[in-house]
Amino acid sequence: MAGLGGLEGKTFDTAKFPQMTSEMRAAMYEEARLFFESIVRENRSVVTFVDGDYTFLNGTLATLYGLEKTVTGPAMRKVQLTDANRGGILGMPGVLAMTSLPNRTSPVKRGVWVLEQVLGEHVPPPPPNVPALEKQDEKKIANLNLRQRTELHRTNAVCANCHKILDPIGFGLENFDAIGRWRTQEDSGVAIDASGELPGEKHFASPQELKAIIAARAGDLARNLTEKLLAYALGRQIEGYDEIVVDHLMESIARDGYRMQTVVTEVVTSYPFVHRHLQEPVVALSK
Repeated sequence: MAGLGGLEGKTFDTAKFPQMTSEMRAAMYEEARLFFESIVRENRSVVTFVDGDYTFLNGTLATLYGLEKTVTGPAMRKVQLTDANRGGILGMPGVLAMTSLPNRTSPVKRGVWVLEQVLGEHVPPPPPNVPALEKQDEKKIANLNLRQRTELHRTNAVCANCHKILDPIGFGLENFDAIGRWRTQEDSGVAIDASGELPGEKHFASPQELKAIIAARAGDLARNLTEKLLAYALGRQIEGYDEIVVDHLMESIARDGYRMQTVVTEVVTSYPFVHRHLQEPVVALSK
């Protein structure tokens, strides 16, 4: 579920983020689970995963949204959001926390997550000789902010092709700190620059505008989700022939406006799922 399975055991700097208690982690996971469930039950378009204007909060999680005065108590409940920068999985604290490092945000990790987990694109691993930000030449980066330090990777021709796409996505989410709270400045006091450009001269200057660009790719969002659900249903990775099946499924899914129940129905009535081979349980013979 949005890669939140490891949230419980993820390490955070307790001095910087004392809010990351077991209660907070549990609430983050529940927010994502209830959001997914609502999209299925209400048969919403898969685009809602990106541009939804509601979420599920309790008093603990509401503190990260700045809504602690209106949402109190331990029970999770549906909350309408008025800040367009929020809403959807890209502004969800659990997702933002899972794509951060223990003590700071990671534009690269966030960019990779959106490309691979939301849009279904393949991002190759970095070359082995590229140093992490923490290991860059200290003199060279002494007066650079996080955005400028990250952009140094683009000076490497091997890295540039990937980073020119994934870095802007990560920078577009930099207004959210490592546990998903809104901020306008980095820890150093430097103002956050959330602007960027994606292929096709698509410019954005805020999480809201970045979400709109990604939400416009409804076909990619739906195909990626369909492939993931099919792989989950089959209990294996998608193979060559499966791509032809997904092509066929997408025709029906697109005709119905990419609604979630149609995605599920098409997956469970697909040829690979209906004709899957189930392994018979091994029964031990008694002596």
